[in-house]
Amino acid sequence: MMQLIAQNYYRRDLSKENMIKVFSDIQLTSKFEKNRIIACNYKQKLTHLQYGSKAPVIYLTNRNGQNINLDNSDDIVIEYNTKEKDKPIVVRPANKNNITYIIMPMIMS
Repeated sequence: MMQLIAQNYYRRDLSKENMIKVFSDIQLTSKFEKNRIIACNYKQKLTHLQYGSKAPVIYLTNRNGQNINLDNSDDIVIEYNTKEKDKPIVVRPANKNNITYIIMPMIMS
């Protein structure tokens, strides 16, 4: 059952909140420890990197060879356009518009 729910998580006609609630209920009330662990893992995997979640730590090297750490989202702005896949991703400090790092997007099939 849990695998079926997870496979349908991204369908637009189904409620993600209800699916996560099912995993939470299984995690809290299942008599079997393995089911509780599996439900917890599905819940974490499906909600990872959703809108509003904490961004992953990203490290870049600028044109001067300096390493830039992007784990502080207050200092870094990442701009991209998902509708125009051939446009580059732009990374720049939030308060310094004169410095820009360009990252070409990966081609995804």
